[in-house]
Amino acid sequence: MKVSSSLVALIGAASLAACGGGGSGGGGTSGPAPSPSPSPSPSPSPTFTYTKFADLSGDQDFPTACVEAEGSPIGTLRNAIPRQMGRNGNLIYTASTDSWAVNDGIGRNETFGPADLVSTTANSDSYEKPSGFGPLNRFQIFRNSNTGIDFEYMRSTFTLLFDGANPPGYTSCYFGVPTDPDDVPSDATVTYTDLRIGGFVIDEVPGGSPPSEFKTIIGGSGTLTGNTQSGELTIDISLTVEDAGGVQSTITPIQGTVGTEINGDVAGYSGFLNAGAVPEYTIAGGYFGPEGRETGFIFHAAIDQNADGVPERSIYGGVAAKR
Repeated sequence: MKVSSSLVALIGAASLAACGGGGSGGGGTSGPAPSPSPSPSPSPSPTFTYTKFADLSGDQDFPTACVEAEGSPIGTLRNAIPRQMGRNGNLIYTASTDSWAVNDGIGRNETFGPADLVSTTANSDSYEKPSGFGPLNRFQIFRNSNTGIDFEYMRSTFTLLFDGANPPGYTSCYFGVPTDPDDVPSDATVTYTDLRIGGFVIDEVPGGSPPSEFKTIIGGSGTLTGNTQSGELTIDISLTVEDAGGVQSTITPIQGTVGTEINGDVAGYSGFLNAGAVPEYTIAGGYFGPEGRETGFIFHAAIDQNADGVPERSIYGGVAAKR
């Protein structure tokens, strides 16, 4: 079956009936009075149906919204490329083999199946397999529900692939049961306040071994506000970061407005947050479930202070939101 089944019933009936008057005779009597015309039958509202992610069955070519970046010589990430929400073959599930075929958008492909599953938790499934070039290729699926927020239509992924000829490719996506572009909320403004934020920050350590330090984005706060008339989504979030020693810090503000993009039968958005500032964030996201009840986007920012092509800091992660 397909990821979602959007049934649009557009039925219009306008039945007009009129009976004309008869001719006049010797007594001047008139014919029967015209019958009143019935009012046109109102068109019923479109009907949209959605299958929750956990109830999907069969093969799936999932629509995805992704950001791909490449590793630098010191381990930070650079050259981020947003992938607009669409059915682009980036993530295909085959039911008969219980396997996932992933494509990072620049030519690297891998398939992960049950033999490659290394761990399963309440929030994620993690796969690993040899790349043939030393490091392991990795693939993770996140249910985004380990903070008590239950996402019914949306999931996210993280993929790390190697091909020996190029820098390692990092790709993160949101995917699932997409919102039909015609299934628009009746309210002029909608606000997402239930957010789950995750990811990582990599900072250069000059002269260090290793030359960079990995930190975890453990959460954050903020709101996403959608204008259903203009299709704009306004984002205002902050990130909470924790280093290996447990010391926490905050990255803020991260703000901006992006417009909705329709790509076939799915709706998403891409663009920039903190546009023109340092750091500037590249993002790509999509809407999932009835009336865009759930949304998620991937973000990436890189700070290259000396313009040598190797960022001293990179920030990479995702925001899952529900209203």
